[in-house]
Amino acid sequence: MVDAAAQPDGRVSHRAGSRGLRSERPGPRGPPRFQYAYDGRDFISFDDQTGTWVAAEQPAFPQKQSWETGKTWTQYVRWYLKQKCLDTLQSPVQQGSGVLRQQVPPKVSVSCRDAPDGSIILSCHTRGSYPRPIHISWMRDGKDILVEKESSGILPNADSTYYMQSSLEISLQEEDRHRYACRVEHSSLAEPALVWAPGKKGPLPLWVLASITLAALVLAGAIGASITL
Repeated sequence: MVDAAAQPDGRVSHRAGSRGLRSERPGPRGPPRFQYAYDGRDFISFDDQTGTWVAAEQPAFPQKQSWETGKTWTQYVRWYLKQKCLDTLQSPVQQGSGVLRQQVPPKVSVSCRDAPDGSIILSCHTRGSYPRPIHISWMRDGKDILVEKESSGILPNADSTYYMQSSLEISLQEEDRHRYACRVEHSSLAEPALVWAPGKKGPLPLWVLASITLAALVLAGAIGASITL
């Protein structure tokens, strides 16, 4: 930033105001504008279409005439607007786009503790996810979606990622009869993550069940054959 203020002899003192760049419409492709301000008001600005300076205040007219006559500063400003200024405006936009495209998957864990009333509290924690939106749900035996007891909501971490906790209350009898899992949905995940509660593993894959069944049939056949002989 360079300060600018009008002096009695028509020169501009670079001390009391400010010089800046701005885009005339949203987005990096909007035409930039080079202008000076003084005491909170526009002072003088450059019109790149006509190559002239526009005085917003009466004291700025001598400076307008000086810059349009001398040409050196005017030529520099025209170059600045066409080259360096566009790079200056586009850089933050490009950096912001990179941040928006960033996808960080959550680290998911499930803990279990006994409640004073004898029930069981299951807690699902998601840590370090980005962007912010995330959804946690609870499943029983791999299918039923249950209503959570309480939720922390989506909270920010110091590193700009997010954290969330969801709790489910179940009875001791329910824990013995069913399997419970935390289901997490996030844009960084190709499919929802399923994490089972401690000590309770999820249903065996179909191919494992099929292998066990086949092995049992083969064993039964072998035993039957032995008895026949």
